[in-house]
Amino acid sequence: MFRTNSIKDYGKYNFLGGTRDDACGEDFDKVAKILGLHYPGGPIIDKLSKLGNSNAINFTRPMMKGTWDFSFSGIKTAVLNYSKKIDIKKQNNINDLCASFQKTLAETIVIKSIQAAKEYKLKKITLGGGVSCNSLIRKMFKEEGKKNKINVFLPSPIFGTDNASMIAHIAYHKVLRKKYTYPNEKIVSISPSLELKNW
Repeated sequence: MFRTNSIKDYGKYNFLGGTRDDACGEDFDKVAKILGLHYPGGPIIDKLSKLGNSNAINFTRPMMKGTWDFSFSGIKTAVLNYSKKIDIKKQNNINDLCASFQKTLAETIVIKSIQAAKEYKLKKITLGGGVSCNSLIRKMFKEEGKKNKINVFLPSPIFGTDNASMIAHIAYHKVLRKKYTYPNEKIVSISPSLELKNW
């Protein structure tokens, strides 16, 4: 789930927006499947994008004006429809499609995040999660951050591949501040759609 939050401190979050449908990483996986590429889709699409023309296909940027939310399912559907019009057995076609798709996602994420930061007068942006490993997203955030005088903090890719490390980091600070205790004997139930809440 891609989310935009204004974070004042550990445990103090102001939710600005998120995906209304597919998560960004989910789109990478689904597009990879459409093109017959292996899972996970993010790394292979990133790799093939470097061999393609990112301006070959002009997919619509789902900016969703008037909200900080995102919607990525439309891009996936556009890729599916476009893939039926071309020969996806030709590597050049796949490379161009990957590059154009990736650029569309990257521009949507970066532009809206920078706009939100400016709206709320935020001077720092921190990325997290698997999508933060994408080379184009990282490059664009650095460039746009510098242009708009916003400090962008990017985790090393080794810490961005799984949310577990970020969850553990927050849990560590929560325990340090004695805001949370949990009996060892109590079984923790799994909930993949837990909300980010203030504590």
